[in-house]
Amino acid sequence: MKRYALLTSIAAIGGTVAFQGSVNLQATTPGTLQVGHSNISGTSKAGQFVANSTVPTGQVIAGDFRTASPNGRAILGNASATTGPNFGGLFQTFSAQGRAVGGIAAATNGTNFGGFFTSDSIIGNGIFGQARATTGVNFGVKGKAVSPDGFGVYSEGNMHAEGIISGNGSGLTALNATNLATGNVADARLSGNVGLLNSLNAWTGQNNFSNPANTFFGNGFQLTGLSASNLASGTLADARLSSNVPLKNAANTFTALNIFSSPVLLSNGSSLVPALSFLNDPNTGLFKEGSGVLGFTTNGSERMRIDDNGVGIGTTSPTAKLDVRGDIRLGPTGEFDAVASEGGENLRIIRGRTNNLTATHGTGWTIARTAGEAIGDYTITFTTPFADIPVVTATSGAVTAPEVVVIASVSTSIVRIINFNVAGAKLDTGFTFIAAGPR
Repeated sequence: MKRYALLTSIAAIGGTVAFQGSVNLQATTPGTLQVGHSNISGTSKAGQFVANSTVPTGQVIAGDFRTASPNGRAILGNASATTGPNFGGLFQTFSAQGRAVGGIAAATNGTNFGGFFTSDSIIGNGIFGQARATTGVNFGVKGKAVSPDGFGVYSEGNMHAEGIISGNGSGLTALNATNLATGNVADARLSGNVGLLNSLNAWTGQNNFSNPANTFFGNGFQLTGLSASNLASGTLADARLSSNVPLKNAANTFTALNIFSSPVLLSNGSSLVPALSFLNDPNTGLFKEGSGVLGFTTNGSERMRIDDNGVGIGTTSPTAKLDVRGDIRLGPTGEFDAVASEGGENLRIIRGRTNNLTATHGTGWTIARTAGEAIGDYTITFTTPFADIPVVTATSGAVTAPEVVVIASVSTSIVRIINFNVAGAKLDTGFTFIAAGPR
């Protein structure tokens, strides 16, 4: 059998308490009195408690209901009608600091309720409280539970408030985020999986952005897995390139073998700054002096030039295949030389061989009969005269019969040679000669 707390009113409420309906001691069967049960029955209202005090401040309580039982109900209101708007309890206060209903569950253990109200109607209210005063702190419903397992107000179904619900809502569960209409959720209340604009965000999952027009701003240094193939615009800054990438406007050092399958084009350069030079010797190398002219330089000075005429050493205008202006040395140890500083001379050598009046070997000379002579007397004329009188030697060309060749006279441009037999008579025959003298 159910036990309901005795409905009491406290004298301290300061007003007149009026009851409508009858308060009878009844058995579980209506109409039969039984001690220990209070059953209020009536027609339109089971019971009405009105605090008519006009005192503007202080506690004005229409009804004060308390239970000390661990499993008691200070108030149990049950609207059993299944249709229509009905209320398990309807309480009103017009006092600025009033309580339409005050239910206190004073037990310090067990599941107890300051007020417990039910309604079986689909549009009914288990409890309906109105705070009608327009000033002050007043409550339509206020519940307080002292027991750690108790509830000041407990709703097993939906709770609807047309005003503002205040207080500590830490115990509220099953809240619906869709119903948040105002305010902002503090960053501290967000999950660690929520990215923040003012914080470093590490995205560990895959993010797909289907709209190609999306534009992203900010610091993206934490992005990984980026594909260079997806770069569609902009220019990559030189500073973002690896140090292994050569730049056209900087000095580049290639530490590995590089093979260029196409021609490598260089600037013309100069003797001071050759187009092709060396890392630690930038003014030694190769340069282009002009069209078809190649120059070689060391220490900023041209040393050799190649053009259509030949190779020039000591001259920028070669006139022979090899045109050397200066001292030369030949041989494995330089034993053959023409070095003026060592007493040598810059000599020119002409050699020749004749068959009577016909030149058969050598160049740079011609042969003729000496004027006024009929036989065995020859004059050799040098095409280019020597700078000074040359040294000339001659040998007979006879193989079987002994002959004598005599150098009769020598000048810078001619040499006279006479050929004799052993009897001392002049003889027409061939001979060989060499002339060496300064250029």
